[in-house]
Amino acid sequence: MIPEISMNPLASRLVTLFPRDGDERINFMGFVMGLSIFSARATPAVIQRAVFRMFDVDGDGSVSAGDLRALLGLMVGKTLAAEGVEAVVAQTLEVADVDRDGRISFDDFERSSEAVAWDALVVPVKSSHRWQVQQGLVSAASYTRLPAAT
Repeated sequence: MIPEISMNPLASRLVTLFPRDGDERINFMGFVMGLSIFSARATPAVIQRAVFRMFDVDGDGSVSAGDLRALLGLMVGKTLAAEGVEAVVAQTLEVADVDRDGRISFDDFERSSEAVAWDALVVPVKSSHRWQVQQGLVSAASYTRLPAAT
C-alpha cells in the first residue's frame, strides 16, 4: 500500500472509492480513476460524491448512525468514550438528516454541507462549541471536553 495512505486511519475507506474490475480487483485504470478525485481538476460534485461514499460504510446509499459510529471508530479509535461518540453521531444526524428519516441521504448530505464539514472528514457542526470558538462567538475557556475513553 502507498505509505501516505496506509498511515491514514481512513485508508480502508479510501480504497472503497477505487473502481473494481470484474474480479473485484483494482486494476491500473481503476487506480488512476480513484486517484483522480484528489486532483485539482476534480469538480466539487465529484469530491462530494466521493466523500459521501466514504461515510456510507455499509454501501446502502445512505449514511446511518451505524455508518457514523464505524467511521468515528476509525478516526478516533478508543480516544473518545462511547458517550462522546454517541453525542457526535446524534448531533450529526440532528443537523444533517434534513428529511428526518433517521438516515442521511445524498440529498441530505448535499443540503447539509454548509452545517457539517463533510469534506474535511470530520464532523464539526456549526452549532458545536469548536465552531463557535473558531468564529469568535464564545471563548475557548468555556470549552467542555467530551468524555475521554477510560
